[in-house]
Amino acid sequence: MPDRSYQFSNSKLVPRGDPILHLPVYVISVDKAIIPDHDTIDTQAFLTFLREFVSAFTAHAAAPRR
Repeated sequence: MPDRSYQFSNSKLVPRGDPILHLPVYVISVDKAIIPDHDTIDTQAFLTFLREFVSAFTAHAAAPRR
């Protein structure tokens, strides 16, 4: 299976198992340093990741590093 991991500035997105390609839904788990609990999603680490993720996967952007 090809490497489907993506490296961002402070985090790495790594698929678990065999992902369904082009499925627009992501089921993720993250380190508590990024999202410490269910209600705290405004950490700087998560906001940085989210900004880079959205930017990387828009039509005008280059793909992130693998």
